Amino acid sequence: MITFQNIKVSLVTERTHEYNEKTGKRKKLKKPIITERILFSGDCYDLGEFYKVLDLFKDPYGNIKVSFDLREIV
Repeated sequence: MITFQNIKVSLVTERTHEYNEKTGKRKKLKKPIITERILFSGDCYDLGEFYKVLDLFKDPYGNIKVSFDLREIV
């Protein structure tokens, strides 16, 4: 049996423009601002539970970053 341990699901957003209230225009940033927020951190027993975690945190407007360790139990 394979288990998933040390799972980290995080949402990565990138901001490339900034709104200037004085001029009322959007300004392009020289360097994009990248923020990463951890949505889930834990372990899963099998592939079905891992799939449910990923399905729960999917986001069509941001990028999801997933990292995990695989362990085989004999």
